[in-house]
This record gives sequence, structure tokens and C-alpha cells, in this order.
Amino acid sequence: MTFVQENSQQLKVAGVVSFYMGAALVMVFVNKAVLNSSPDLPMLFLFIQLLLAVILLHASALATTKVEIPKLELRTAKKLAPVTLVNVIGLVFNILCLRGVDASFFQIARGLVLPLTIMVSSTVTRSVPSVRVILAAIIVTVGFLLGVAPQSLQAAENLRNSPDLTAIMYGVLSSLFIAVHAVLIKSSLPHAHNSTIQLAYWQNLGSAIFLAPFILLQGEHVKLQELMSSVDWHGTTFFWGSLVTGVFGFLLNRGLSIIVILLGTMYYTWAKSVESAPAHSPGSAALRPIPKDVEASPTKLQGDETTVVWDADEKRAKMDE
Repeated sequence: MTFVQENSQQLKVAGVVSFYMGAALVMVFVNKAVLNSSPDLPMLFLFIQLLLAVILLHASALATTKVEIPKLELRTAKKLAPVTLVNVIGLVFNILCLRGVDASFFQIARGLVLPLTIMVSSTVTRSVPSVRVILAAIIVTVGFLLGVAPQSLQAAENLRNSPDLTAIMYGVLSSLFIAVHAVLIKSSLPHAHNSTIQLAYWQNLGSAIFLAPFILLQGEHVKLQELMSSVDWHGTTFFWGSLVTGVFGFLLNRGLSIIVILLGTMYYTWAKSVESAPAHSPGSAALRPIPKDVEASPTKLQGDETTVVWDADEKRAKMDE
């Protein structure tokens, strides 16, 4: 990879990450505005977002052949049920966390995503993370503990919306299920023909199906009818907020896929360059330059080294004989 190509790829990653972070912040504040206007409809709000993602995937499939809607099969649904169930549980805890804390405190409440992901991944793969990875996890954990420390919570009580300890616990549980979901993704992709789009379709549709009974049990459909008959309810905030967050959530899913692909490509390039670096000492035969007029034919010498033995002129002379 040339310097120009590497620099261009880094700029692409920076642009995508910047867009993702900016759009994610917009999503948080719009979600919070909707939950403030309709705090009794969190599950219905999430259900609408999931259905919008499914609808937008169908619309994208009509616009481009790159988006392929999977064939709905019961066998595939059973295989993807674990990752879908973990996904919807994480989303529920996520929305309940946001409902109970201020938008500015939301990222702190969910600050354990990285450490928990490292822990779950290491447990599943039975591997020990590197020192740098452990250090990154420790730094993030310290930031989370500083944010939820008693003095921080006491200072937050002076704000309009003080954080709820139950909501913080929802945030921790959300981080845990997101970590488990990240690990399950790898084993679930083969069941979706190794397509992230097909897997996203299965998860959105399956999560909506899993969520529907709980909306009925919670009576949120009845609460919605009551709110619609009330003159004090700002229904436009709920419906427009659901539309905006559904569309942006769909775009963020595609942005996250691009980020993972680009970062994975850059990491692969770096790792391969490190692995292909010569392991011999500077004075070894493997690092000595080979003259252009010498043709290589390996012969075993002392130790484990191979070197060039035939001179081109000598080889031609023997061929002439």
C-alpha cells in the first residue's frame, strides 16, 4: 500500500467516524426528546424504529442490487434466534437507560461497552488480551467509575435531571448485552450467508417480533390511545421523532459496517506488514542483496539458511556441455 493510498484510507475512516459520532449524538438527543414527551411508550417507540429499519431495507433492495433481502426460513430463524434475542434485550435496556438519565449522562451510563466486550471476547475465545488492550479497558473503566462516583452523582443532582441509579444499572446491563451481541455476530454471520445486511434484516425483524407481545402486556397500545385523546400530549414529537430516529438508526447501521470494514482492512494491512518483516539478524544471508546476474537455486548450507549457489555464467556453461 502506497503512502497516498494509506493517507486516503485514513481520511475515509476519519470522515466516516466523524459522521457516525455526530449522527449518534443527534440520535441520542432526539431519542431523549421523544422519551421526555412520551415516557410511557418506550417499547412502542423502539418497535416503530425496528419496523422502519425493515421497511427501509426493502426500499433499498428495490433501489440497488447490493441490498439483498434474505429468504425467510424457519430453520434460519431458529439459528439466529440467540443473537436476535440478545440484540433486542440490549436495545430494551438501552432505551430504558436513556429514559432515566439525562442525555449528557447517557454515554457515561453505557461506558462499560468496551471493557465488557473485551472480557466476553476473551472468555469465549479463551485468550488473554494484550497489555495495550487491557490498558485501554482500564482507562475506560476508570472513566465510568469517575462518572458514577458518589460525588459526581451528588453534583448531578443540582441539574434539572439527576441520574437514576436504576437507569445506570440498565446502562450496565445494556453494555453487557451489547458485548455478548458483538461476540455472537461472528458465529451468526454464516447463517446469513456472511452478509451483514441480511443479518441486520433478520435482527430487526426478529427483534420487532420478540418485542410485540411485551408492548401488549405493558398496555402501551392502550396508553397511546389515551395520549392521542389528550390535548396536552405532543403527538408530533413522538411520531416525527420515531421517523427521524428510525431513518438515522438505519443509516448508522450502514455507517458502522463501513467503519468496521475500513478499520479491519487497515489493521490487516498493518498486521501483515509486521508479520512479513524479516526475523533474521542484519548480517544473515536472508538480508544480503542478491546480484541481478545470479539465478536462485536453493541449496542447504550450515544452519537453517538457504542462499544462492549458481552463477549465471557457470549454469550456462554446464547447459552447453
